[in-house]
Amino acid sequence: MTEAVRVGCLHEVVSLVFRISNLFGETSDVGQEAHKAVADGVLEPRELRRIIGELNDVVNTSLDMIADLRELERKLKAEQ
Repeated sequence: MTEAVRVGCLHEVVSLVFRISNLFGETSDVGQEAHKAVADGVLEPRELRRIIGELNDVVNTSLDMIADLRELERKLKAEQ
């Protein structure tokens, strides 16, 4: 493995760790919105829309990450 590949992989690993952290942050946002929504024992349409919006953020973040991981997988496979 060349030094350039090692540095590139390290950068990708660090990036992946940050992105996973972001994904968990988005997931936490879902929990926070759900907690606020049920705190008074009544679910309102606006509260449900906020939860759905946060869930959409989780889905979008996940799909972006999956696409990037697949690209990285192809790159690493090509380097072998």
